[in-house]
Amino acid sequence: MPKYIGVTIGPIIKTIMKARKTRELFAASYIFSYIMKKIIIEFKKREFILPHFDSDGIETKKYEIGIFPDRMIFEASEGDFDHLQEVIENILQDISSEILLHMRRRLKEHLQIHTVNIEDKRTTYNALDVKEISNYLSNYFKIYFCEIENKKDYKDINEIVNSYLDSLELQEKFVPKETCDFLADFFYYVNHSFIMKDAFDKKLSFPSIPEIAMHELNLPKSFFKFDDDTKIYDDVEREFKNFKQYHKYIAIICADADSMGKTIEDLNENKDFLNLSSVLYEFAIKANEKIKENGGVTIYAGGDDLFFFAPIVSKNKNVIQIIYDLKEIFKELIKEKLGKRKVKPTLSFGLSISYYKYPMNEALDISNDLLHLAKSMKERKDSEPDKKKKNSFAFRVLKHSGKSYEGCFCFDSREYSDIKNILCGTNAVNLPEKTINSLIYKLSQHKTMLMNIGSDKTRLENFFKNNFNEEIHTDTEQYIYKISDFTYEMIVSKYYDKNNKENNLRIEYICSVLRLLNFLQGGN
Repeated sequence: MPKYIGVTIGPIIKTIMKARKTRELFAASYIFSYIMKKIIIEFKKREFILPHFDSDGIETKKYEIGIFPDRMIFEASEGDFDHLQEVIENILQDISSEILLHMRRRLKEHLQIHTVNIEDKRTTYNALDVKEISNYLSNYFKIYFCEIENKKDYKDINEIVNSYLDSLELQEKFVPKETCDFLADFFYYVNHSFIMKDAFDKKLSFPSIPEIAMHELNLPKSFFKFDDDTKIYDDVEREFKNFKQYHKYIAIICADADSMGKTIEDLNENKDFLNLSSVLYEFAIKANEKIKENGGVTIYAGGDDLFFFAPIVSKNKNVIQIIYDLKEIFKELIKEKLGKRKVKPTLSFGLSISYYKYPMNEALDISNDLLHLAKSMKERKDSEPDKKKKNSFAFRVLKHSGKSYEGCFCFDSREYSDIKNILCGTNAVNLPEKTINSLIYKLSQHKTMLMNIGSDKTRLENFFKNNFNEEIHTDTEQYIYKISDFTYEMIVSKYYDKNNKENNLRIEYICSVLRLLNFLQGGN
């Protein structure tokens, strides 16, 4: 009976928490993909159940993203299980050598690591032996693997192997206290390292938050030669008249596939399982292309997870449009590869927009929390209990003042279609900031009445006509009608608590979309 090996790697969250800058975050994520790729290369002639990859040129191909997920399963040949341990040791040994050489070279350039005295740090790394770093990495990385026998039922193999790997991941490792946190130091200095050379063809440094946020301005590299973000913004704001408030903000987006468990349960043949694996691989490639095309940078795109930074607006597209484009790419790949199936995965998103000075890890936590909110979106029906709809996106804009606004919408809903028409494309709503503020004020002032009359479209339209009938609104009448239609769809929506007339969540979400509209237009 054939044997199969499963591999898992960690600790991912603990490692990502070391990051304080975008380059560190990329490196903290990419190093796991790098290790998995090196393992795959050693066993690439085996039959892999997951992940999907192109074996031709895998050694030299520049993926630009951490495309290899934290788990793999492949059909093993005799002796592979014992050989795997040796392969892992050799990979960690090679990484240790690369880290030591890179750190010695960079420290020689008289750079600073946080507030640590550079002389002490240089002395430490010059005195280090590669074995010390290798021992540290061996103790730090949780790389576990198991082997099973199976009759070649991929769905069954996936379930059994993942169950074993889940148990193995519960094992903790003791990491002795070292003079240096070798990984944290390396991530800080990752530019021009073996990680960047492995990921990219020409780019050997990772863009900072200001570089990403101001992509629309097409600034020369000379603006970003220092790590002082405040100085960068002062210089740009002084010299560029087309600078807008949203250039001081960054979008952090987390995405995750919905109903993957049910999708796998619905697969019957091995080829279906391989097709699903192929979908995730192709989506990662195409998603990165779309994100890069619009000025964003992908931190991770492996398995059914996606994590990236993006400018608020770039190339006449805002981040809401990018999210929609990614959702459509995923939808088309599922349709192409899985055909007409009863159960199909969808994609949910969490979007955090925050000021450039806001702590990056906290903004990332918010994005993850919003993703969980989106994945718990429920469709309410009188005839059956509430059930999770997912297939949604949630956003929160946290302003520099400390104020915030947010919303959560299902992609299948009519109100989301209205949001897209209001915020995106050539027909997007274009309202003066004064009019938007007036709309927000009127909706907030009369929210109780609106919840009572809002399900009657004629009465709701009359409300907007009566409150926005001054001469100054003549030029924006068509846009105000769009807001009226959106308000109607929100009030009659089946995705919010329709039984509680005093629930103001719907009106708050409408106001959030209006505030987001003003922000995307360059307002405060």
